[in-house]
This record gives sequence, structure tokens and C-alpha cells, in this order.
Amino acid sequence: MRLRDLALSLTIVGFTACTAVHGGDAPRWARAARHGLPERGYDVDHYRLELTLLPETRSIEGRCTIRLVALEELSSVLLDLAGLEVLEVRDGEGRALAFERARDELSIALAEKAPEGTLLTLDVRYGGVPRTGLWFSGERRDGSGPTQVFSQGQAEHNRGWFPCFDHPSDRATSEILLTMPADWIAVAPGQRIDIVTDGGLRREHWRMTTPHPAYLISIVAGELIRVDEQWRGLPLSYYCEPKYRDWLEDSFEETGAILGFFEEYTGVRYPFSKYSQAVVANFPQGGMENISATTLTPLTLGDELSRRDRSSVGLIAHEAAHQWFGDLITCNDWSHVWLNEGFATYMTLLYFEATRGVDEFQCLLRENTRRYLVEDRGGRRRPTVCEVWKDPEDLLDTRAYEGAAARLHLLRFLVGDANFRDGVGAYLARHAGRNVTTEDLQETFESVAGFDLDTFFEEWIYGRGFPEMDFEWSWSEGLIEGTVRQTHDSSGGTARVFHLTSEIEVGFPDRSERFPVELGQRVTTFTFPADVRPQYVRFDPDCFIPKVMSWPSRTAEEWVAIARFSKNPVARRDAALALGPLVGSQKRGEPAREELTGELLALLREDENSWVRADAATALAWVLEGPVWEALTDAATGDASARVRAAALRSLAYCGPHEGMAAFGRRVFDEAFSWETMGAAAALVTSTDPTGAPAWLIRNLQLDSPHDRLAALLLAQLARLEGPAIEKELEAWARDTTLSPTARAVAVRELARDPLDRAAVVALLRELLAEENFRLRGAVIDGLGEQDVIASRRALTEYYPRARTAKERRMIEAALRPSP
Repeated sequence: MRLRDLALSLTIVGFTACTAVHGGDAPRWARAARHGLPERGYDVDHYRLELTLLPETRSIEGRCTIRLVALEELSSVLLDLAGLEVLEVRDGEGRALAFERARDELSIALAEKAPEGTLLTLDVRYGGVPRTGLWFSGERRDGSGPTQVFSQGQAEHNRGWFPCFDHPSDRATSEILLTMPADWIAVAPGQRIDIVTDGGLRREHWRMTTPHPAYLISIVAGELIRVDEQWRGLPLSYYCEPKYRDWLEDSFEETGAILGFFEEYTGVRYPFSKYSQAVVANFPQGGMENISATTLTPLTLGDELSRRDRSSVGLIAHEAAHQWFGDLITCNDWSHVWLNEGFATYMTLLYFEATRGVDEFQCLLRENTRRYLVEDRGGRRRPTVCEVWKDPEDLLDTRAYEGAAARLHLLRFLVGDANFRDGVGAYLARHAGRNVTTEDLQETFESVAGFDLDTFFEEWIYGRGFPEMDFEWSWSEGLIEGTVRQTHDSSGGTARVFHLTSEIEVGFPDRSERFPVELGQRVTTFTFPADVRPQYVRFDPDCFIPKVMSWPSRTAEEWVAIARFSKNPVARRDAALALGPLVGSQKRGEPAREELTGELLALLREDENSWVRADAATALAWVLEGPVWEALTDAATGDASARVRAAALRSLAYCGPHEGMAAFGRRVFDEAFSWETMGAAAALVTSTDPTGAPAWLIRNLQLDSPHDRLAALLLAQLARLEGPAIEKELEAWARDTTLSPTARAVAVRELARDPLDRAAVVALLRELLAEENFRLRGAVIDGLGEQDVIASRRALTEYYPRARTAKERRMIEAALRPSP
């Protein structure tokens, strides 16, 4: 079995079902459609939820009292409610009301017509097993039932556990009276105002007095522990399973600093009476910004070795930023969801800029933007503001997150740092407690900046895609002449010309200078004076423009100058990665090969930025000879950054079978600097000792690590080896219910890549479709889609009506789509 990249589109727009697809009828699925604001004729004022959790049957009993105001004369009220059984509906006077169910809606006939302005109360009693929106998770050791429950409302899933107007445009206050087993505790939005324990039951009463959309109402409950802190008088609380207790404070230690930064940057105080963060088993996302009560995946918690690989700070900051951007103000409908997600993503980057420095900010922005540039292509390309979807979750992609953050960064450059910060503060202050659209943001920034932003919003927010450019320059007789070409395909709504203000940086031996440049056509040519030939010339030196860039005539000498002298770490990273293949193209013994190798070694040993050092280590894989061996082994054991160590180990793995390197890899593994470096060391052992690697990998699969992170890394290496025995080993780990679902998901994905016994693998995957874990089930769906045989397509077709999430539906649709 061989590792290979799997790219699968999760958003299919305009794709409809077809029949007779490879041995069976495909399921019928909806077309993507244009969506506007729903008109219900009322405004919800308050939700009161009385909910009893019945974990033994994974069911609930509920009573939802809804107070609403008629915005027009009403004879009936339409609510959203999916799947659950309605027992009765009464009005505020206790009169029983007739009701009808259709699809995921509850239509209630009023006892008499209600004139505009009437305050109405509806009391709905209901119950059953939720099919969406509320999930039981965890499992007692004796298998007798779940140990936790959580809700996940975004985008429109809270209708799965209580009747509501499930759209972001409607805001109401809420309270929850939650009855659960006596040994459970809970957290919900707002403040807890009462606790009652009676026999084997516990009831907690929570109230949120700030109006908010229904999707931000949440509960988390279970056999959890709670740790309390204070920050500037604000109660902070953290919830998790007892087994994670030792990791809790270290993972959440920057919460107060994060909230303080957002307050300072925006000029708006944290808006709510408390902030809680709860970690629950099987949470399907990284996190969810429920109002004052964030829910998180347990994967954000880890030990010291985990934190050396990656910090939980980014996720914690993202969800905290949503308390301002998404909760205090909320997109008016899902087409503007980038206002929630883009701001949360960019505010997180700004926190890193303030606390880790500009260089770290630049590198993180580069990684974010790269993810967006890879995805926003071909049939997946869409505008940032998009009114067309099948499920609103389809819009929760890199366009709403990383792509939107990149656009905010460009906006920051266009209006200037001071205006950008003032604009953010004014945007929040003007719209606090309200819903917002992109037009609101544009109007605010235009008023602060004092100039028109129509072009920016038309090309970057309402338009599609990004520019692809190449840049060339020459110097002669005291003048630099340069050309920027926009080479991208302008069909399908992408601007033919992106009108941009940018800069050119010119690097000389003793200084660098910058010149402004305006791009207003497909080809822009410019000239600047220069008494001597520059060492390098760079377009958009601070990387404000999200783009794909090429430099057709850039020489090795210019890349060397950038590597040596550029102050921007992204430029030095580009230089390192460009120098690698240039070194590899030189013959051994040629002076140029030694010189370029020396430049990469200098970056690896001396650059202050760990991202640059890691890319230099990666580039040195092109020239595994002489001093490179020593430099890479030194980096693999001595660099302060796990990122650099892992990159050095992965480059060493290109050497092929090598007894000495295999021994070195085992030694680094045993030193256990971090889980990722152990995984990279395992890759080195696998490449350099393919005969001895299987037994070594299988033995070390027994080692413990948070969420079985190490096992996941080792399984990925085991899959690089071939043969029936390896396939059987992967199958055993895929079935192993004592293994973390995230590690089992790795076994599933690797097993599904070009299997030897495809029929057996398909049978196993069909069996695993019944798994409760979201991540594991996603890997199973991926694996079935990759098989592309009648049995796998039939399994996906049969599962499609039961798919739990929009993401699963999109994955299945992509897998069943007929080949062109």
C-alpha cells in the first residue's frame, strides 16, 4: 500500500441525483438553491426550555415555552422542529391548539387571529430521540450508556432538540431548566441561577438575558469536572472528563489574555456575564462559539509533548473572538457568514501578532492563505458572499474562514492600520446586539477611512477567486523596469483585473527601499530609479494580497539575496524552498552546488524563525551529502522547535535504506521530544530499515499518548509498507474499540488506499458506517468513496438518507457522482 494525497470536494454546487449509477439507483438529493431571509411574520422574544435527559435511551423529554410578538396579523405560527414527536401545544391561556408536521416544520393554528403587535405565548411538549442538534457521547466502562450530552446548533440544527425559529436573523433571550442524572453537571449560556438535587436527579437552571439567535443556545452535561477561575472579575470555567484534568489549566491558560486583547483592540468590553469552555467527547468540530459557553473537541487538550507540536491557543482564541464577532453581532443570514468566521480567524491572527510578534503572524497568515488558495479553484470556487447552497454548512469552508481573513488583511493594508482598528471598533459599537450584513461593514469602513471601497468589495467579496500573477524585472542605466502580469482565468465571476494598490521592495547591498505601485490592468509596467543594480526586487513585500505568484526569471543569485537579507520570513521561506530544487539541479562538485547548499545550511542553523528553519531543513532533502547530514541530525536533536526537528527527520528519510540512520531514528524516537517528532522519527526508521520497521512499529503502537496521537502517526508509517500482513494489522487497529477514534480513522484511511483484498475492506467499511464517532465515520465514507465498486457505492447509497451532517452528504454526493 502506498501513501498518496486524497483530495475530495466537500461542497458540490448544482449537483443533482442521477439513476442507474454503477449497479444501483443513486439517492435523490436537493439542488443547490438561492436563499433569502425567511418571512415568518413574528419575532421571538424569549425561549424557556425544560429538558429532561434520558441517557439510557439516548432520548429527551421537553417542554418549550416560546414568547413572541406578531409583526403582522397571524392565524398560525410556523416553527422549526426536526424529527421529535410533538405531544401537545397550548397557548398562554392553556387552550389546546391544533398543529401539523411537515418535513422539519411545526405549524400551529392559533385559537383566534392575533393582530400585529400581539404578545403570544406557545407551550410545546415534545420528546423522542434527537436525530440532529443534540448528541449523547462517551460510554461507561460497562457499556451501560453514554456519559455526556452536547448540542451543536450551527448552522440550523437546534431544531433537532427544541422548536424554534432556527435562523440567525431572529434574536431572543433564553433560559434552560435541565434535568439529568444526579452525578452529572451542566453548562449553558448565561448564568446558572439555581441547582436542585432530588433523589437520583439534578436540575440546573441557566438564563441568558442578551438576545441571540437560536443556533447559539447550547447545553453540555455529563460526568464532568469543573475548574473555576476569575479574570478581571469575570467568571471563567472549564469543563472536561476527569481523565483530562491534568491538562486543563495549561491548555486554557491564555484565556484571560485573549479576552483582554480583544477588549483592547476593539474597544468593546467582553459582552456577557461569564465565559465557559467545555470539552466533550465526539464533538464534530474543533469548537463552537455558543453564546458565553464555548464547546470544544477534547483534541485541543494535551500534555507537554502535544503542546510542543501545536498549541491550543489558536482554537481558544478563535472561539473567544466569536463572542464579539458572531454572538454580540451576528450575520443576518448565512450568505454573510464570513463576517462571523473571517473576523474570528483574523482576530486570532492579530492576537498572535500582538503576543508572538510580526514574524509569527506573517507565517501563520501564509499557512492560512495557502489552505484557501488550494481549495478555491474550479467548480469549488465561489464568492465570499454566497446566497446559493444546499445546506448552510456548505458555506463553512475556507472561503468563510481563511479566505475571508486574507481579505480582511488586504483591507487593513488599503485603509491603514489605524483606520482598520478604528473601523473594527466602530463596526462593533454601531451594531452591538444586532444582525449585520456585508453592506454594514462596508459603510462603517468607508465612514472611518473617508473613501470609497466599492472596488474592493466588488472584486474581493462579491466576486470570486483571487489573482494569479507573475513578476519580472530588469535593471539598466540607472533604472529598474518591472512588469506584473495578472494571468488568471477571468471566467465564472473572477475579476479580469484586480485593481490593487501595492508596493515594490528593492533590496540593495546596504539598504532596501519601497515604492508604491497601482495595478489597474492585466499587465502593469513600472520604472524606478536605481544607481546600482539591486540584489533583489519583490512585489507585495508584506504579503497583503492573497494570490498565487510566480517569478519566471528570478535567478539563484536573487533567491540567495532574499534568503540573506529580506526581513520578511515568508520571503525567506520562499527562498529556502526555491533553493532546494536549484541545488538538486547542480552536479556534484560544482561551485554553485556548494554555495547554494551553504545558504540553506545557514538558514537552518542561524535563522531566528522556526518556519524558515523548517523549510530550509525540507529543502536540504535535495542534497543529502557532506555537511548536510550533520546539520540535519543536529537539527533533529537540538533545535528548540518540534517543527524544525520533524522537518529535519523527514528530509533524512529520503536517504533510503541506511543502518546508521535507522539507529539514529530509533534513538530520536526514544528521546520523545514531541509526538510529531516521534512520528517523523518513525518515518525515518520505516524508510531506512523497511525489513525491521514492521515489528518495531507494531511494538511501539502499544505506547500511550494523548488521544492516541502517536498510534495515529505510527499507523500512517505502517501503511507505507506492503503486504497482506500489513493490511491485516491495519484492519485489526481499525476495529479496535479501545483505540481513539481519531487513530482508528487513520487506520481506516490507510487501509482504504489501494487495498489488496478490496472486498474484505469494503465489508469492513460497511460495518464501520454504524460507528457513532463523527471523525471515524467520515474516514469510512472517504474510504468507501475511494473504492468505486458496486458494493461500496451501494453502501453509500443506502447510508445517504441517514447521513448525520451536511459534510457527510457532500462527501457521498461527490463519491457517487458519475465519472465524466
